Amino acid sequence: MKEHDLLDAVGQVSDETVEKYALPDAKSLGTADISEDFAGSITQTKKKPFRIHMGAAAAAVALCLGLNVAFFYGIHKMKSDTDSGITPGTQISSAEESGEYKTPNLIGMDYEEALLQYGDVLQIECESEEYSEYEAGRIFDQDPAPGTPLSEGNTLRVRVSLGSKKVLMPDVTNWDYETAKSTIVGLGLYVDKRSAYDPEVEKGKVISTDPVGPIEVEPGSYIRVTVSLGQNKTTVPVPNFVTMDWDLAKTTAESLKLTVSKKEVDDE
Repeated sequence: MKEHDLLDAVGQVSDETVEKYALPDAKSLGTADISEDFAGSITQTKKKPFRIHMGAAAAAVALCLGLNVAFFYGIHKMKSDTDSGITPGTQISSAEESGEYKTPNLIGMDYEEALLQYGDVLQIECESEEYSEYEAGRIFDQDPAPGTPLSEGNTLRVRVSLGSKKVLMPDVTNWDYETAKSTIVGLGLYVDKRSAYDPEVEKGKVISTDPVGPIEVEPGSYIRVTVSLGQNKTTVPVPNFVTMDWDLAKTTAESLKLTVSKKEVDDE
């Protein structure tokens, strides 16, 4: 508001209003210490109130304008909230009212559990089943990605894990151990070596494996490989052949699966 507009507004104040709010005159002050000059100045103030009360009047007009602005802003805000469906003083979820949601994160979740938890809101569709690092039956990928806005009833496509991809371990029976070992390790498997005597399998060759190949196994599995030590050589007590007749000694040795040799020398 410009200054001359403010002066015009003050000039429209009625005499009754001036009489009501003007400063009291000297007689009503109830004291004998006020001079006639001061009393006269008060009387002049009553006749021309805007000169004395210019600051007060301006403050009052400014206050009225401020209150009007605040009032109309409040009305406009309430109207905007009402038009948008928001009740003043309350907070509600826009997702519940509009039917829009943020896509949940289903990665790592069991597929059947995801259907039970979100099947009433979203259409969860298994796009494929593939090998992955996740356990069998768990979701390892989804479209749209977690956090994407999604409306109620929209389709959420997922890929479900078949577990770790299996490898085919061959039958390495009768293979040289070093060859069998390098083949098994090359498949991402581990070798657990054992040794045993075997009268039919040559020393250093594989007698058997556990599990028995050919078979599909999980990567990182342990394969027990039993390697031959050759024919079992047990020990037997050697009898005393001294003074024994040669033919008897030979027969006795052969019965114990021992081999004897003959060497003749002079002796008493």
